[in-house]
Formats: sequence, C-alpha cells, structure tokens
Amino acid sequence: MTRRLVLLVACTVVVVLAGRNALAQQAPKPRKPSPRAVHFIKAVRVQLMRHDWKGLLAKADPQHLKTQRKMGMGDAQYLAELFGLHSAGNSIERAGTITLGDLARIRKVAIVSMTADRQGIVTATGYVVLADRVKLKLVMTIRPLGRRYVLFGAVG
Repeated sequence: MTRRLVLLVACTVVVVLAGRNALAQQAPKPRKPSPRAVHFIKAVRVQLMRHDWKGLLAKADPQHLKTQRKMGMGDAQYLAELFGLHSAGNSIERAGTITLGDLARIRKVAIVSMTADRQGIVTATGYVVLADRVKLKLVMTIRPLGRRYVLFGAVG
C-alpha cells in the first residue's frame, strides 16, 4: 500500500511540474515597442497634457470611435475610457457624467512602462495627476493601422 501511495504522489508531482513548464513556455515574453510606437505614445502624452481633445480623437481608431459613438458614448467618456480613467476606483468623473471639464483637470501625465506583443499592439501604463493632486492610473493601448498607429479601446 505504501509503494502505491509513493508512486501516486511521484506521478502527481511529475504531472504538476510538466503542466507548470508547459504554461511557462506558452506565456509570451513582453517585447519592446518599436521606435515609431514610442514616438506615437510620447505625442499622445503631450496632447493629453495640453488637453488637445480633437487631436486625440483624430489619433483614435476611426472604426472603434464610430462604433462607440453609435452606442451613444460621448467624446469625453470615450477619451476617459481610452486612457483607463473611467473604472471602479480609478475614475476622473466627478458628477455622474464625464465631461471635458473633468478631463481638463489633468495636469501631469507620466508613462512608466510600455510593452508590445507580436502583432505590434502596445500597452503603455503610467499615471495622471489632477489639479487637486489626485493621482489616477493611466493605461492606453495602441495598435498599428496601415502605416500608422492608433489609440484603441475595448468595445462595449
């Protein structure tokens, strides 16, 4: 009976270790974004600090923006969601609806990290500091569209 138990435990350990190794091999390693992607993200950062809403909307994926507008989303909420500034515990919203005035409270934008995947989709993370010194987490995703990059967010 003891030999069977030892054999069963040994087989279980081998299976668990094999599964861990398979998972580790499947996880893609983060890549450095291309110089063009880094330049694009830096330009977006400057536009966000300058409150250049029209310029930022022009950098959004046109089909994504069109879809969100058809669903009734306003530009202020769209921009807040593009930058991850409208989620539970991390919202720039003050009074029930996000306005461009809420976004205009942004005083500082810092990008802390950037990672790319095999398709060239880049995720940049950092933070914004608002006029009242509140610090919010910033997350933006960009993807290649033809020969340029565009800001991209979730659908829904």
